[in-house]
Amino acid sequence: MVQDPTAFDQREAVQLRDGAAVDVVTMRPADAARLVRFHHTLSPDTTYLRFFSFHPEHSADELYRFTHVDHLDREAMVVVKDAE
Repeated sequence: MVQDPTAFDQREAVQLRDGAAVDVVTMRPADAARLVRFHHTLSPDTTYLRFFSFHPEHSADELYRFTHVDHLDREAMVVVKDAE
C-alpha cells in the first residue's frame, strides 16, 4: 500500500560540527533534476564506489526509484545547504 507521499514531506534544520547550517529533507519527485546535477559533480572514483561500476548517468528508472519512495519499504533523505 503506497501512502500519500506528501504526508511525509519533512524538513529539519541541522547545524554541522563545522558550524554549517543544512536542511535534511525527504526526497521528492521534484528533486530529480537536482539529483542529476549532484551526480555530475561526483568524481569517477566516487561514482564507482557508490555503484560498483562505471556509472556516468542515472537511467530514467533509477531516477524514478530514487525520487519516488514509498516511506514503507524505501526511504531517501537529502542534505541541502543554502536551501530556499
